[in-house]
Amino acid sequence: MSVGKEGTMDRTNRQEISPAYDPWESIHHRIAHGRDLLTSVEFTVTHQCNLRCEHCAVGEDLLVGEPEGRIPFHLLLERLDEIEHLETISITGGEPLFNQEMVRDYVFPLLRYAHNRGVKTQLNSNLTLELERYEEILPFLDVMHISYNYTSAEDFYRMTFARMPHKVSYSQAEKIFHRLVENTRKLADMWVFVSAE
Repeated sequence: MSVGKEGTMDRTNRQEISPAYDPWESIHHRIAHGRDLLTSVEFTVTHQCNLRCEHCAVGEDLLVGEPEGRIPFHLLLERLDEIEHLETISITGGEPLFNQEMVRDYVFPLLRYAHNRGVKTQLNSNLTLELERYEEILPFLDVMHISYNYTSAEDFYRMTFARMPHKVSYSQAEKIFHRLVENTRKLADMWVFVSAE
């Protein structure tokens, strides 16, 4: 992939995501290039989250505040510019949109960089924040990925607050669960590609 000045690229040649083409699946790149290549990068931008899900990969490392010593953003961009065949960037956490400072300093700039370079983007979210937080990033997002491991508000309550250090009422959890469902519907109605597992 050829990247021009300031990471810009003609995005008209991008293949659309479909059941036949998942740019996060490495087999496509192995077939196209005849070998394994670094094509996908995932950033854990925060260890903060409003939930404490039992299935969370960050899990016990979730924090109340952000740790000191973040990697300067310009260094991230320098490393990304070195990846010739970069196809996808995934952003995860914690909840990537929970901390507005991290959104301003890392999430939004990473999404904008990827968009300008023609790289597909995915945000891994619990979708339980106010819808406006998600709407701000939509122009730069290809996939909104959620873990949807619940069949009811009861499941949600049991699973998402499993590691919470303080008690959360069922009624609070139920409201958050309904916001998740409603946010998912609204984003789908806006033609956002919402991927759930």
